[in-house]
Amino acid sequence: MRKTLIIASLLVGACNSSQEPVAMATTTTTITTTIEALPVPEVDISKVKSVLLEEPKIQKVSVLPDAKFWRIEVQDDGTDRSGYASYVCEVLTEQGVNGANVRIVPTGGGNTIGSANC
Repeated sequence: MRKTLIIASLLVGACNSSQEPVAMATTTTTITTTIEALPVPEVDISKVKSVLLEEPKIQKVSVLPDAKFWRIEVQDDGTDRSGYASYVCEVLTEQGVNGANVRIVPTGGGNTIGSANC
């Protein structure tokens, strides 16, 4: 990826007899640099699922192959589980998963009872 940065400056000097600013000089500098993309570490999804399944509240974990969407099944106790979804985000981040979307659903499926964007 190449990025170009153009820096331009206009130096304004003292006022002339009509009290209007006078342009003294204009300088344009172009700086070109190449930015190398850092390699994205491979995430072992099966290992991350195993870590999540060690949590006592988690019954089942489903994930899309790109590791961006995680569906976590827990026993529904009637409370909002968004805080728990945030906790799952912390666990995912510790395991090297970034930018994930977590949905908490009741065991056996149903509507989302908590969610978080990591």
